[in-house]
Amino acid sequence: MYDLITCVHGLHYVGDQLGLLARAASWLSPQGRFVAHVDLESIRWADGRSAGRAVPGRAVPGRAVLAALRAAGFTYSARHHRLTLRGPLRVDLPWSYLGADPHAGPNYTGQPAVASYYRPAMPGKSGITARGVPVGARVVSLVAAAARDRAPPRPRRPRGE
Repeated sequence: MYDLITCVHGLHYVGDQLGLLARAASWLSPQGRFVAHVDLESIRWADGRSAGRAVPGRAVPGRAVLAALRAAGFTYSARHHRLTLRGPLRVDLPWSYLGADPHAGPNYTGQPAVASYYRPAMPGKSGITARGVPVGARVVSLVAAAARDRAPPRPRRPRGE
């Protein structure tokens, strides 16, 4: 359990952004706080459209994803692109992660970013859920946690080498 989890201009480098948000929400202590910059335009449907468009043909960036995150208990500041949460939360989102495009181009800050692709979860199967709890310091960087979660295990060297 962590008292503070931050991700300052780092989430746009993570492939499964929504999965990481769901996991991070479960890592908080009862009085813990989560704060992250989120570029909702980098969260996309399988066909490349912004996942933020709640209604086809109506360009409202971030609405579908943002509505689900708000319904789950997060708050969002559009002016600062900042997502926050207080206290632990089990987050179940109705989408499945498909993959990421590391060459998506710049985000709202002008920095190179990764686009994350999702589809609606299959009927009868859960979408994105919180899983696993990391161990370590009371303050954790989400980018480091994501890299650790995704990194293949290192081969062990025999003793004496």
